[in-house]
Amino acid sequence: MLNREPVVVMAHSPRSWARSLKQHVIDHGGGRVMASIMAAEDAMMDGYDVFLADDTTSFLSAGFVADLQRRGVSVVGVYDPEEAEGSGKQRLIDLRVDDVIEADALPTDFLRVLARSAAGYMGEHEDGFSALVGNLSRSDGDLLDPYEEHESRPQRGQLVVVGGASGGVGATEISIGLAALLARRDRAAVLVDADDIGPSIAQRLNLAVHPNLRTAIDLVHNRNGHLAGCLMELPSGGFEVLGGLASRRDWFELRPADVSETVLDLAKLREYVIVNVSSRLENLPAIGGPARYGVTRSLLALADLIVLVAAPTPVGVARVLDWLAEAQSLIEAAPLHVAFNAFNGGGFKAAEIDTELRQAYQPRSVAFVPHDKTLAQATWQGVLPGRGAFVKGIERLATTANLTRRPARIHRKAR
Repeated sequence: MLNREPVVVMAHSPRSWARSLKQHVIDHGGGRVMASIMAAEDAMMDGYDVFLADDTTSFLSAGFVADLQRRGVSVVGVYDPEEAEGSGKQRLIDLRVDDVIEADALPTDFLRVLARSAAGYMGEHEDGFSALVGNLSRSDGDLLDPYEEHESRPQRGQLVVVGGASGGVGATEISIGLAALLARRDRAAVLVDADDIGPSIAQRLNLAVHPNLRTAIDLVHNRNGHLAGCLMELPSGGFEVLGGLASRRDWFELRPADVSETVLDLAKLREYVIVNVSSRLENLPAIGGPARYGVTRSLLALADLIVLVAAPTPVGVARVLDWLAEAQSLIEAAPLHVAFNAFNGGGFKAAEIDTELRQAYQPRSVAFVPHDKTLAQATWQGVLPGRGAFVKGIERLATTANLTRRPARIHRKAR
């Protein structure tokens, strides 16, 4: 019998069970989701008990399942009970997974199966499950409402992912602007540079390149220090920064699962984690390519809110639609807000761009951040821009995205 909560790695899933399970575990315990991955090689890590995946997961195969089982990892498959003739369930059985569960099962049912699989036993030892998830029940036996507030609920900040529909549209400046706005409103925010193509936040803000994301990942992996110690405070901005790679040539050092785990750990320390990611998110391993752009894909799948930055032109709109076509399966669970940056037109031009975008896609909101000539000067000097058109545009963006309406639950700079 397993005498601790099961540690789980999940294959990314667009189905609702994945987000529900992760949120339930964060709020109530009963298990720990170590990472959400998108490639088979990312599952070959140590330190977890169960691998959880949909029957539709592209890299799920009999050989992959057998490899995990030889490593001492149980495999649980999730299937759609409404699928014709139960083909999804049968596929999982044919792959010889350790257990299966329906996609519409409750989070507590998922935890029951995960605990059972992690312990290496089946239904005859069902009584042992209560010791693992007893904190999920009241004394009278009624399950806790996952949406009800409890004083003992673990605290978690909001994960905001900012990316560009293409390079050079100002996603980095939008990320910095949002972090600065949150600080001005007395919210504890940390800005993370997870752009593995063009990491530049530390350089932009005139900060040291060490410690950085690589340092934080090592600390989280080895559990040999305080994650907050890797953060650099920007005195003039009132927020903290976790810089990116010192060189973009080192992109292969960032495994998506490690970055995801580090960002989620930061969300336990701060109210807001603003993550700047690259504009590239092609799923190259799916077509036999290298494990590139996986960091961006992994973080988009975890996001609570996504800001997509684009150029305010017809070409910019087209690139937004291209980006959405690639990202659609990753972002279904999070609200998407589109920000057209460096806009220098009037209301008529804004209405044209808005209409063109909404004819093909309905984002949660569309904002226009004005061109501000003083921003270029601030960039050269490595400082934050003064209050002007850009800062006012960021404030409007935050308002349309309801960014600061989330109740504060994490103390500022708690360590």
